[in-house]
Amino acid sequence: MLEKKRKLIEKSSGNRNGKLLDIGCGAGHFLNAMKKTGWNVQGVEFQRKQGN
Repeated sequence: MLEKKRKLIEKSSGNRNGKLLDIGCGAGHFLNAMKKTGWNVQGVEFQRKQGN
């Protein structure tokens, strides 16, 4: 699933790296995957606890 999201972002942005802001990033799994492929990532999560 993360790979599918990565490809969608790269296709729609026209970039294979760049800056990415994930609002509602949860535990950050998507951000970690994007960072490993060269993206400069930032995430914001508004929930105090995950899994509620």
